[in-house]
Amino acid sequence: MNILKQLATIVVCGGFMVGCVQIPKYEQTQVKQNFHLGEACPANLSLAIGEKIGFSAPENATTGYQWQLKNPLNHLSATSYYVADAKDQTVVGSGGIRHFEFSAKKAGTETIQLDYVRTWEKDKPAESWQCQVSIK
Repeated sequence: MNILKQLATIVVCGGFMVGCVQIPKYEQTQVKQNFHLGEACPANLSLAIGEKIGFSAPENATTGYQWQLKNPLNHLSATSYYVADAKDQTVVGSGGIRHFEFSAKKAGTETIQLDYVRTWEKDKPAESWQCQVSIK
């Protein structure tokens, strides 16, 4: 009987602990403007130091294609994350969306060039997106 009480106590405490567990999610921070594939960047996009812009586009790494920065950035910092399509998560080879966030870190002019490429191929990118940013 004593063993049953101990086991019941462990199960109840374990149940409370499971309720306290949270799965961390990537939190997208506030961006001044968010762009999508096919949407042109304005010719005179201006950011203050600390402001951010975003870019989102479909990506399916199982095809070998990935979104990549063509050149290193000097005046912006870049982060990216991938979100799988919720409806297709059980399907092998399903795609998702690649999200980029660019944060202005110092004054100057910067050109963001993103290419959708297979890194081992030297062919023209399947897709590309470019944005010139002035940081003040």
